[in-house]
Amino acid sequence: MQFTLTLTELIFQQVIEHLVAQGPNEAAGYLFVRVSRTPDETRLIGREYWPISNDELNERSPVALSIKSTSYTRALRHAHETRQAFWLVHSHPQGFESFSTADDETEAKLFPCAYVRIRPDVGPHGSLVFPTNGNPFGRVWLEDGSKQNLQRIRIIGRRFRFFSETKGDNSIPSFYDRQVRAFGPDVQKLLRDLHIGVVGCGGTGSAVCEQLIRLGIGRLTVFDGKTFAKSNVNRMYGSRVTDEGVPKVQLMERLAKDIGVGTEIQGYSEVVHHQSAAEKLREAEILFGCTDDELGRSILNQVSLRYAIPLFDMGVKIGSENGAIQWVIGRVTVVQPGNACLLCRGRITAKRIAAEALHLVDPKAAEGLRGEGYAPELEGDAPAVVTFTSSTAATAVAEMLHRLTGFMGVDRTVTEVLHFFDDDRIGKNSTPPSTDCICSSPQVICGGDTNPFLGLMWTM
Repeated sequence: MQFTLTLTELIFQQVIEHLVAQGPNEAAGYLFVRVSRTPDETRLIGREYWPISNDELNERSPVALSIKSTSYTRALRHAHETRQAFWLVHSHPQGFESFSTADDETEAKLFPCAYVRIRPDVGPHGSLVFPTNGNPFGRVWLEDGSKQNLQRIRIIGRRFRFFSETKGDNSIPSFYDRQVRAFGPDVQKLLRDLHIGVVGCGGTGSAVCEQLIRLGIGRLTVFDGKTFAKSNVNRMYGSRVTDEGVPKVQLMERLAKDIGVGTEIQGYSEVVHHQSAAEKLREAEILFGCTDDELGRSILNQVSLRYAIPLFDMGVKIGSENGAIQWVIGRVTVVQPGNACLLCRGRITAKRIAAEALHLVDPKAAEGLRGEGYAPELEGDAPAVVTFTSSTAATAVAEMLHRLTGFMGVDRTVTEVLHFFDDDRIGKNSTPPSTDCICSSPQVICGGDTNPFLGLMWTM
């Protein structure tokens, strides 16, 4: 079992600005987190940061800090009342990149108290250190008094940053030489360490998989409940006419094996409408949404917001009349806490999500409602051209690369890209979240695990 921590850029900046403002002396604060538990990982997700003021300190120096018991009591009470885990954050202004003896002594008394005062279902609790000019590091204090270091700390915002405890194999295969010349060796190593989920393995999804594999992504998990049909061969990478009836995820597994760069890939032949598949999405660090249905997109939307997992959602629409293209639009939308989501952008609608859900569980009832004008028609096979699906997929992967490297500029705030292919035009926007949407809800943002999962009723 590994322990990791995810922070939004907003909270990360709050922590940094407070700690830096205290100058050469140590400073501290409290981080309140929610938890995501999967078989191999306990992922902690930061939600609130409380800076500790000078009035709450007994003493402070460049190498030590003493916090009043009343300050701890207030923070522990808040964690208990809001069902959040309690984390102590402090700085090491001298740049000391490990826990000190004083840290060990203070925390050995503090965290047993946290397990007594805070409800038992919200841990684990722990501590986080920010050394000057060094990478943050942390550790979990378990209820039995044992400790375990955080294996990974993620910062998710306009840029994505990943800090890992352990350094793996530093060698880079020679076939990445020209890519390393573009982004440098550290980025190549980061790509190797990433776990990315791709939902949908059709026109855009297979193109995304092709690019991610060749970029050197270390671990790829793909989801698609459909089998291959010969009509897909014009746009699905890794497919052959002879693959009729083969599950699409198996074609992506074969694609990775054929390319042979070492990407570990796992396919799931089930749609994310199934709870078992949706729960697996939490294991990814970045998601690509390449599904056509709005119900699937709504689940991805929720997972992204609740677990602070950035989602690159995409789609292509072609307007065609009498065999002639009238217009083509490709869209890439970046969903994460702090951005407008697919709902408030109007990319998905509650009415169509409900219609698709009803069609899954009771097709006859859904047809009856549509016949009476109470439900929208569901789209059949829409026009698709590999040129446009591939270009949209490339845009999505490029957006991810920018957030890892910053190659598009440090001031870029774009959260959606629209390709108007027929008009040779690209539109960009950075729409803020709507105040009455789930992407502005404190109960949803970085909310972690809930019962039922995502707050939804699951039938599959």
